[in-house]
Amino acid sequence: MLALTVHAQSNYKPGYIITNSHDTMIGWIDYRTDRMNALHCHFKADLTGNEQIFLPDQIFGYRFSEAGKFYVSKTIVIDGKPRNVFLEYLIQGIMNLYFYTTNAEKNEDCSISNHYFFENQKGEMISVTKAQDKIITDSKGISAYWEDQKYKGLIRYIFNDCEPVKQKAWKAEFTHKSIISLTKDYHNLTCTTGQKCIEFETTPDSQYIKTKFSVYAGVENEAYAPSIILDDYFYNHFIQVNNSPFIGAEIGFSIPRWKKSLSLQTDFSLTRQHREIDRHYPDYTEKYDNTSAYCDHFDYYYDAIRLGLNLGVRYTYQKWKLQPSLEAGVLFNYGLNISERATEYYYTDISKIEHFTWRDKEAIFHGTPGHYIGIGFDCPLKNDHAVFFRINRERRNNFLGIREYDMITWKIKLGYTL
Repeated sequence: MLALTVHAQSNYKPGYIITNSHDTMIGWIDYRTDRMNALHCHFKADLTGNEQIFLPDQIFGYRFSEAGKFYVSKTIVIDGKPRNVFLEYLIQGIMNLYFYTTNAEKNEDCSISNHYFFENQKGEMISVTKAQDKIITDSKGISAYWEDQKYKGLIRYIFNDCEPVKQKAWKAEFTHKSIISLTKDYHNLTCTTGQKCIEFETTPDSQYIKTKFSVYAGVENEAYAPSIILDDYFYNHFIQVNNSPFIGAEIGFSIPRWKKSLSLQTDFSLTRQHREIDRHYPDYTEKYDNTSAYCDHFDYYYDAIRLGLNLGVRYTYQKWKLQPSLEAGVLFNYGLNISERATEYYYTDISKIEHFTWRDKEAIFHGTPGHYIGIGFDCPLKNDHAVFFRINRERRNNFLGIREYDMITWKIKLGYTL
């Protein structure tokens, strides 16, 4: 499974690597999160070729052609510990600027720690970071919002020889836009040769969270209607397996730079459920009003439009042409315009109806929670479209106080990803 996961989570984009001898190799590079990009470079000469993994001490750097992100190998020191990583190169000039992100080692909440590294013309590196904002409470129980401002003082120290930039540092935000702007201003004001600094253009990651829309149709198979009025007796004696058509839509959310094979799925479906039962039992006898009563027959009618709401996680193995998938999650099923009735006929004389009972109830809303699991496969087409097939098993239960048994439903779907 580990081997499958490594292959399935790739997100290759066009780019090139720069060797330690400053030769360039054009190909495809796995475009992952900033933290992953800082640790290693996964490279392919072509998409069908073998993958090569380069560590920071093995190449000078690498760059994505379309996204523009440029990473170079550097040795940095964080919390007194040296480490060799790929830093994202932001500005080349009188003062070089780099960016690095990692999990904060001293924070119990494992929060993300971002660092900007400033490199002067002597090759000296100074790290600037910012602690997480938080709410603090004093000894008197008074709470206040606290924001770390120490980074502004350190930036003023770095640009100490340029008063205009030093003053602007007081208003600097801890963002790419603000820090890059300060560094460019510093270069323009201190560069005596008139040479412009180089900003390594980074295209905004418009698809950091990727959204996919799908539509589908299918049929579901269930043994029990989600009854409001039936009791144990009717469930035990009048089970009827039923097939119902449905239509639906899915919205999938994934983060390709993190795990391309995993996605969060939201699913909305409409099902038309209808069933009728007409059973005759002339030999069934029970005591009724201290007399022997004969149940001649039983009628049952159920009709509803049901809205299904599913929320789950899907894993898709994307290396093959037919991409298998596994999924699981929770669901909630709403009944709309439910119409249900049951009629029992009892006789004390075989030729005469002495008594009958009638139970009829009209319901507007009825909801049941549950969970589901499923398997399927996708057949990718051009332009990121796909045709898919799924088989899901749903188990719906009830904690709303309405009398019903758990229901097992099998669903078969055929759909298209837009």
